[in-house]
Amino acid sequence: MSAQPANVFFLGPCAADAARTVEILRMYDALVRVAPVPLPIPPLVPEARYPARGGQEYHTFQQTLITKYYVASLKCWVQAWSGAPTDDAKSFLANENAEAVCFCIDGSKPESFTELNEYWGSTLSPENSSFGCQLVLMANAQAVAEDVKETWRVWCIDRRCELVEVDFANPTTGHNDRDKEGYPRFVEALQANMWSSMMRITNNAEPKERTFLLEGTGAPVNAPLAPPSNQQDAARVAEEKPVLDEANSNGAAGAPGGYSTLPTSGEHRNGHMKESASGDGTSNSDGTSSSDGTSSSDGTSSS
Repeated sequence: MSAQPANVFFLGPCAADAARTVEILRMYDALVRVAPVPLPIPPLVPEARYPARGGQEYHTFQQTLITKYYVASLKCWVQAWSGAPTDDAKSFLANENAEAVCFCIDGSKPESFTELNEYWGSTLSPENSSFGCQLVLMANAQAVAEDVKETWRVWCIDRRCELVEVDFANPTTGHNDRDKEGYPRFVEALQANMWSSMMRITNNAEPKERTFLLEGTGAPVNAPLAPPSNQQDAARVAEEKPVLDEANSNGAAGAPGGYSTLPTSGEHRNGHMKESASGDGTSNSDGTSSSDGTSSSDGTSSS
C-alpha cells in the first residue's frame, strides 16, 4: 500500500451537500447493519483546512475503505466552488493529484447544473478528466423533470461520468439489490475503483463476521461499525497502522496518513503517487520533510 492515501475530491456549489456525502460514507457500514432503525449522523470535524484553490477553502477527512477484498486509505477533499476556477484549481485537479472526483449538485436548484457545466468546461478536459472514478451525485432528484434528467445523463456519458441520484434521508435503500441505485450505487462505484493505496486481503471467516487477513502478513483486519466521530475513526486507523506497517516493511510505512501541505504535481510510478521534493514545506515520498518544520509522512518533523 502506498504511504499516502488516495485523494478523492467532493466538489459542488454547496459545501453542505459535499460534506454530507462524506458523513454518510463514514457511517455507511453501521447504517446498513441496523437498517431500518435510524442512526444519528454527526457532522464531521475537518481534520485540516487548506487555502482556497479556485473556490472556498478545502476541508479534508480521512476514510478507510474496507471491502471483502481490500483495504484502502482515502483522503477526502471537500470544497464548495465559488467564482470562476483559476489555473491553480485546474492543476490541482490534474490526474496525478486525484484518483476520483464526485460533483455534488442539488436537483432543487437549477442553477447548480449551470454552475457544474461552467466549472467542468473551464477546469476539466478530456486530457485531465480521466480519473479512476467520476461521479455526479444529484440530491433532491425528485424535483427534476425526467426529460431534464435524461439530458444530464447524456451530458455525463459524454464526459465519462455517471449520474447517481442520492437520497440523503434514506442512504441505504437498495443496498441489497443486485443492480444498485442511489447512495448504495455511489458506494459500489468507490469500491470498484483501483486505488493506489489498496492492499488486498484474504477471507479468514464467514463474510458476516467481516474479519480478514492482509495478504502476505497473516495479520487480521477487522471491519467494525463505522465510527460516529473523527476521534473514534482516528483510533481505528491507529489500530490498523501496525498491520499496514508490517505489510509494507520492504517499503514506505503503509499507515494511513496525510499531506503536511496540499499535494503538488506528482507522477504515478507502479500505481503510487510520488511527490517531488520542495523547499516550501511539502512532504517527500520517502518520509523526509523540508526545513520549515512541517511534519513528514512518517510523523517526524524537522528542527
